Amino acid sequence: MEKAKIDRVKQYLKGEIIFQEGQPSEHFYILQKGEVEVSIKRHEKKFVINTLTPTDFFGEMGLLSNETRSATCKAATYVEVIRVSNEDFQKLLKNSHPLTEKIINLLLKRLKRLTDLSVNNTASANSVCAVATLLDLNVKAAKEEGILAELLIKQITAVLGVLPHQAKAILQQLSDFGLIRQEKKMNTVRGSSQGVEGETKLFITSNNLIEAAKKIPARSDLISSDLELMEIKDALNLYEIDQKKFYSKMSVADFPDHLFFINKPVLFDLIQDKGKQFFEKPNAKSMADINRLDDLIFVDKKSIQQAMQEVEAYDMAKLIKSASSDIAEILMGCLSSRMKGIIENTITKVSIDDDLEMQELEKSFIDIIKRIKKVPAS
Repeated sequence: MEKAKIDRVKQYLKGEIIFQEGQPSEHFYILQKGEVEVSIKRHEKKFVINTLTPTDFFGEMGLLSNETRSATCKAATYVEVIRVSNEDFQKLLKNSHPLTEKIINLLLKRLKRLTDLSVNNTASANSVCAVATLLDLNVKAAKEEGILAELLIKQITAVLGVLPHQAKAILQQLSDFGLIRQEKKMNTVRGSSQGVEGETKLFITSNNLIEAAKKIPARSDLISSDLELMEIKDALNLYEIDQKKFYSKMSVADFPDHLFFINKPVLFDLIQDKGKQFFEKPNAKSMADINRLDDLIFVDKKSIQQAMQEVEAYDMAKLIKSASSDIAEILMGCLSSRMKGIIENTITKVSIDDDLEMQELEKSFIDIIKRIKKVPAS
């Protein structure tokens, strides 16, 4: 490193604070001698998240994000550091490859998120104990024996800030250790000899639930690793790809099947909460936003029928042939039996080899629909 880029060498005695969480970020540090303790404060408690040794560097997070210090760094022994000013640090960064800064910023966001997850897990190294306490309080307040699992899960998610599947996993831990019992009630279906699964009730089976729960280790697998996965939004921003165009391309199945993954527990909770129809029912679209054949799923059948009457049979056959199977089915369903026969015979003779012509034809048809609906054409 050039001498001009070095602010100066600094020494710190054991126990001396180098910088404090929440302070302005002004320097970047390279550790030459000694050890530095890195800690953060959460829930009024101090958590040591790292110990740095010679050749390690620190203080870069605040300079990269232009935010205040996200952690406290303290000399754990006698310490010597090379201190670099923010101005010189930014010059060094800008002299690197343009993509380097984007990658660093992305990794920074992921590291901060992972740190928060790790701290939340440590803060609840006794999340199991916290759940046991909530359960104990609910059972004592209940007028009848046992409490509904669904109600307790809602309390856990609200109080501890975890997802429903994580709350269920903690309850399962208590059950696996024999501290509680889960009973699923079977509801009888009228006119059937068989029952269907109903509500689940929770019962305490331990004489000292809370003390016993303290001995159960927190499950680290409840927090997914953020190091191996990248959010689509972050990935697209990294390479400056337009999100709308990306999803439009993705919807026509031009991507390999293994490119995308879904968080199964989160999807399960969403289905449980909103129902399967949430994914199957398309969002409503205003007529002003109807610009393509694929948007016809948002248009009523009567308007489509009226518009089709103004289009020549040959052009209608071209539209149907170029449309996706779902849209083609909608269009064919709007035809009379006689016209359907004519279109079916005409489609075999239709040739679609002029993309520009098809775009004009599609736009013309959409404009007819907008005129019928009394919406300005695009």
